[in-house]
Amino acid sequence: MTKEKIENFVNFRFVPSKKRTHITRILLFWIFNIPFYFFDRFAFITGVILSVINIFSSVLFIKLAITKAETKEAKFLSEGIAYTYYSVVCLIAGFIAMSIPNGYNFLLLFALILIYLLSAALFLLLIYKNIKKDIYNEKNLGGGGNIFIAPASGGLLGISLGRIFFSGNSNQVNFYIIGACLLFMSCILSICYMSFIKLYFLKNLSKRQD
Repeated sequence: MTKEKIENFVNFRFVPSKKRTHITRILLFWIFNIPFYFFDRFAFITGVILSVINIFSSVLFIKLAITKAETKEAKFLSEGIAYTYYSVVCLIAGFIAMSIPNGYNFLLLFALILIYLLSAALFLLLIYKNIKKDIYNEKNLGGGGNIFIAPASGGLLGISLGRIFFSGNSNQVNFYIIGACLLFMSCILSICYMSFIKLYFLKNLSKRQD
């Protein structure tokens, strides 16, 4: 990968974030967290853990909003953290929804996390290949390549696996539908791991000599 191709990737469709964007994400973090306190013990403990994460994230986002809101570093860091958070929340919420009719099967949770991580790994590989092909060169009207393949595949696989574990009757199928939607949304939102990759390259561009 040449330095020019990496720069094209980092600058691809870049739009600076406003201060209100970082503040809005703080509010969304806490809103996403509220439902977990109204279910069972597992959901409540999850809510507490998310609250701790929210505290640290809120401090970081406020700092970004005050010091460097519109920089590339702030956008990539804020966007990466925010959408990873949304993605993980959807994953856990999907698992909880599917567990309501029949109780928790933590083997299912382990399998969903494994699928999620494998999907992320495949996604990173696709990004790497797209950078080498200079897909993100806006002069060539690059469209971003086939980056949706990995998240979509992971989401569909997670839904299929959830269906195997789900044995609810027709009156409980709504829980499966809600869980399936959340699992699929989780994998799609994970596409913003791209922001962490951009942040990494942004930090290391000055070190490259090619």
